[in-house]
Amino acid sequence: MKIEEAIQKAIEYETRILEMYTKATLEIADARGQKVFGMLADEERGHVAYLKDKLQQWQEQGTVHFDSLSSNLPDLDSIQAEADKVTDRFSSKSLTRERQILEQAFQAEMVTSKFYENLVSTLTGDGRKMFARFLEIENEHLQLVQAELDFITHSGFWFDFPEFDMEAI
Repeated sequence: MKIEEAIQKAIEYETRILEMYTKATLEIADARGQKVFGMLADEERGHVAYLKDKLQQWQEQGTVHFDSLSSNLPDLDSIQAEADKVTDRFSSKSLTRERQILEQAFQAEMVTSKFYENLVSTLTGDGRKMFARFLEIENEHLQLVQAELDFITHSGFWFDFPEFDMEAI
């Protein structure tokens, strides 16, 4: 895949996820849920703007220069600390819609991550660097969404690690 096509496709992926998170902020009644989805929407909005800038750079100059791409999401340890503070508030509350949205988000982030994996394996130079950074960020989004899912489903896992081990008892 050529770089221009890769950027255009990436804009499509990021726009779909942005729309999903924006819609989720309107559907979730809980303020904390709105905040999480709002942060993810802001992050994706930044990705779309970045990619549009890179597409314009390609069209005007015939080259793409990788500029750093940061993530504004809190680190996973901070998320864990916040989750620990509110665990008892969620125990009796139905989170069916939140769970559905998180499951959709997880699938969308998974598909997007696979897309970026493919680009990283096929592109070279700054194109590869740029999409490698996108892959890192999307994998962080996957971890965040998985952590939220684990939390509301009481799966006994946190970031894919068991919270307790029955065999050790």
